[in-house]
Amino acid sequence: MQSLLASIDRDGYASAARSDQTEVLIRDVYPLERAFEILSNYTAELAKSAIAFLGQDPRDAVQNLRSLADERAVTRSRAERLIGVHRTRNNLVHQYPDMRARMLFEAAEILERELGPFLRDLTSWFIGRLDRERSSGGSG
Repeated sequence: MQSLLASIDRDGYASAARSDQTEVLIRDVYPLERAFEILSNYTAELAKSAIAFLGQDPRDAVQNLRSLADERAVTRSRAERLIGVHRTRNNLVHQYPDMRARMLFEAAEILERELGPFLRDLTSWFIGRLDRERSSGGSG
């Protein structure tokens, strides 16, 4: 996603999204939309898996990310930014093309900045939990 965001700015992306030229849509719009959809879904699924790992029933992405912040797996501010990305993803279906493009581009920028740290935080948290389980002989 980083290279996609680097290849066009927000205004250029919004302009491309309004285009009726197939080549422009294929080159400038669809790749970022697809990457954003995949990575935002991936983030939600990781949060769901982490909640299940705790032995809790996973809920929706918003509640799962907040639960991870409660568990100190990720910071509250990171969870809230990722919740904003998730909500944007859900709201995009109902937007006009120009608004949709601007919302998606902004959310993609946030996701691109937050995904790496989210993965690092979550991995460290998983490892810490597993180490504590092994040393205590327990399961959670």
